[in-house]
Amino acid sequence: MNDSLPNPALIEAVQKAAQSIGIPTLAAEMDMRPSSLYNALNPYADRSMVKLGLETAAYIIRRTGDIRPLEMMARDIGYSLRKVDETTPDKATIDQECCDDYEALAEFSRLARCVDVFPMPKPLDIITL
Repeated sequence: MNDSLPNPALIEAVQKAAQSIGIPTLAAEMDMRPSSLYNALNPYADRSMVKLGLETAAYIIRRTGDIRPLEMMARDIGYSLRKVDETTPDKATIDQECCDDYEALAEFSRLARCVDVFPMPKPLDIITL
């Protein structure tokens, strides 16, 4: 994980997303002066003077559809992203989905408790091995 602040690569990714629509256009939509948005999106700006806020970055990501900055943030903290509508259940109802693995889990539980199938080794067996 990169713990250094600021993260110019992340700010640059948001900047590239914003440039796909146009920074003046986005600034107008966010009721900002274009120069303020340009400064916030400058990866090498003095971060003690100007910051790229989370709400601003989220708006740009949502408006442009460019999730690369979000993917960078997730990867940086050990996660990955998957779009919600890309996950399709294979059962008709939530009840069926929840019970999908019941038989396999019940069989595993039965086998785990069955000492005849998997007998525990005796201390003597371990010594003679």
